[in-house]
Amino acid sequence: MKYLNIEDDNINYKISKWLLEELLAKGCNEFSYEEAESACVESLPYQLKLKSALCTWLLGVKRIETVFFNQGSDNWHKFSELYTFNRNTVPVIEKFMGNNLLDRDIHLNKGVANWHFYKDGILLAGASVDDDFITINEPGKLLTDKLRQMDVEFNLKNI
Repeated sequence: MKYLNIEDDNINYKISKWLLEELLAKGCNEFSYEEAESACVESLPYQLKLKSALCTWLLGVKRIETVFFNQGSDNWHKFSELYTFNRNTVPVIEKFMGNNLLDRDIHLNKGVANWHFYKDGILLAGASVDDDFITINEPGKLLTDKLRQMDVEFNLKNI
């Protein structure tokens, strides 16, 4: 299996949009995100606006795989709200992700981070703000060519 990593210094809004397009092309149909505690007074209203914007597409709480280690008995999985991923939810993600899918400001001040994307429950991609990277499993040639064209540094590895 191949996977592609992009570090946070190499990602921006435009690249995040390309990644979302790649996920649509790969048949991604579900996504999740994490709500984190934040001392910022703006975080709760921001989280509530995001939940409200996504309520139509809520699939329920499910056990999902993550790209980062979780403390507990099942270290690479957790329970999270899962939403439908499609052309209707992409603009919501773009609106609430901040400057990119790894926006530390949105994570620290708004309490929204670690977007994960799935196809029928199988992890396709995930952002880990704490680890400063986004991972795409089995990236397509169109994506790698586009990233090279935009001079984006990335690591492409085989497992």
